[in-house]
Amino acid sequence: MNRDQVVIKDTVLTHGKNNLTLKARGNVLKYDLTLTPKKEAVWHADNGVLVMGFADNPKERTCYYSYTNLATEGQISYTHGKDVLVKMPVKGKSWFDKQYGPFENRNWDW
Repeated sequence: MNRDQVVIKDTVLTHGKNNLTLKARGNVLKYDLTLTPKKEAVWHADNGVLVMGFADNPKERTCYYSYTNLATEGQISYTHGKDVLVKMPVKGKSWFDKQYGPFENRNWDW
């Protein structure tokens, strides 16, 4: 793992030089996707700095940006029955948000 990668159980999201890759496995489905930005990231609030609670407390700030237009390609697959692997091609658009920082406000729902 490195600073350009998020790993949560069987899910790996990697931020590469020109795209994001997502490899994930759920109970039934397996995802293998490449997401390529078609425009620059959008920085929210004040150049990406968002106050999450009290403006005078630096721990209540986060960095927040979105990729609002990602060309998305790859496949979703699953096993049908005991041994028939079904692969479904994926092609479309997606959206990605990233928010991070030392904020202490825990009453924030997505």
